[in-house]
Amino acid sequence: MINAIEIIANAAIKLENEFAWGTPLADISVKKIHYITLVKEMEFPTITQLAKTLKVTKPTVTNTVSKLIHQGFINKKQDRKDRRIFHLFLTEKGESIYTKKKQASRYFAEKVFSCLDDQELKVIIDILNKVLLNIQSQNVFNLTDNQPGDQPDE
Repeated sequence: MINAIEIIANAAIKLENEFAWGTPLADISVKKIHYITLVKEMEFPTITQLAKTLKVTKPTVTNTVSKLIHQGFINKKQDRKDRRIFHLFLTEKGESIYTKKKQASRYFAEKVFSCLDDQELKVIIDILNKVLLNIQSQNVFNLTDNQPGDQPDE
């Protein structure tokens, strides 16, 4: 079973890389794509909110967010009521990365699950949802500065 999971995980990486080849996704780390995705899906989060979601320190988030701002993927805007607070949002370049990532994920799912009929697809979705709930309840995944596959930032 573990071997099958490893093969599927490697296939996912290969297919997403294949899709990303020649696009901006090919030039950005998995960790940064994850941050971009969270900023989009959390809708104008603060550094503190991101840190809590990622279960990492605020300085860790600040460091990565600063790089994403410098690279033009994210921007920040001061809160109207409390000027000490800044909310994060995606720039046009960040929105493009988010869209490409969603397309890459869809591409992977279509390629991998195309061999299944509707009933089999329903069963696997139910199983994957159960596994996801288990992962979430155990806080198994935590994005850190040393994410496997990430290249050090220069």
